[in-house]
Amino acid sequence: MYFGKSRRRTRTGWKSPALAFAIILFAALSAEAQAVPPRVIDSGTFASPIIEREVQFPTDGLMAPGTLALPPHSIRRIPIVVMVQGSGVQDRDSTIGPNKIFQQLAIGLAERGIASLRYDRRPKFATANFLAHPDLDHEVVIDAASALAFCETLPEVDPRDIYLLGHSLGAELAPDIVLRRISQMPNSVKGMILMSGIARPIDVGMIEQIRTLGKAQGHTPDQIAPLVSAWNAVFAAAKDPKTPDAEPLGVGTKIPASYWRDWLRRNPVATMAHLQVPTLVLRGENDHNATHADFVALVQASTAPGSASREFPGLNHEYQIGTGDGTEVMRPAQVADVPIETIAEWIKTGRLGPPCDAALPVKCNHD
Repeated sequence: MYFGKSRRRTRTGWKSPALAFAIILFAALSAEAQAVPPRVIDSGTFASPIIEREVQFPTDGLMAPGTLALPPHSIRRIPIVVMVQGSGVQDRDSTIGPNKIFQQLAIGLAERGIASLRYDRRPKFATANFLAHPDLDHEVVIDAASALAFCETLPEVDPRDIYLLGHSLGAELAPDIVLRRISQMPNSVKGMILMSGIARPIDVGMIEQIRTLGKAQGHTPDQIAPLVSAWNAVFAAAKDPKTPDAEPLGVGTKIPASYWRDWLRRNPVATMAHLQVPTLVLRGENDHNATHADFVALVQASTAPGSASREFPGLNHEYQIGTGDGTEVMRPAQVADVPIETIAEWIKTGRLGPPCDAALPVKCNHD
């Protein structure tokens, strides 16, 4: 079902989108999150016309708002990518500061003949509902599976060519999302794209992120230690069976212990063992959140024929050129073309060829 008007656009310049993820925050559980003004689409022009259409899709008794991006003048049914954001209260564009990573990915894929669906996270469009069910299924998994199902109803889309793209937390939960969807409808997801996925348990990954990003920002171990201790205490309480599920835990914003327990039990590598879905694993080499070890673990778990992987020298967690110190997302920057080209190539051909940008060479591992 479509709501609103289509928009056609052309590009000559672009303010790039990106996702900030220095230390996991849940600011949207505060009252301020409910007062965010309506989303503003950047004005600008694009290299080729595309169509953006406002949509809503049913999920768990709600209607999730999103944006369908389509190439112009398509004469056949086309592939589509459902985009799932990183942690926190995310709008459909993964907006942090001046950057919108998913908006740019959507435009780049549409320019290459691939549709996409991006949508607001449940804590943003239905905060009270999420607070009544504070777990990752209600925050991410259920709605993403519903988005995949919705794509099958779109007349422009080839229902045999539907992909899930997850970034950061979205990549970590992508196996759970796909497992849920294919349990509803076998063979309904053609592939997964994991961007900056974390394979380690959240308590291990977050503590390492705090230390690594703190060091990258010039902080001493003594300065970093109090934050590490505070988060260690959060996870210790979450693991303690004596802690009530409803007890608020966190540093800064607090959420129920049951939420952290849910996250602690997630294991994307183990879940991938139950899937035989081709997977593209991507990472920027300057990513301090998702490490090379995470990348390797996810690559090794991607055993389905047609799976591929690639790391990008010089790119950070948001696939911009940068050091990855966690502060870059607050400055306008451009998401590199190379990851977009890589995703489009894999969707269209089922494989990866040689590096596609001699100015930014990449390392490839593929069948």
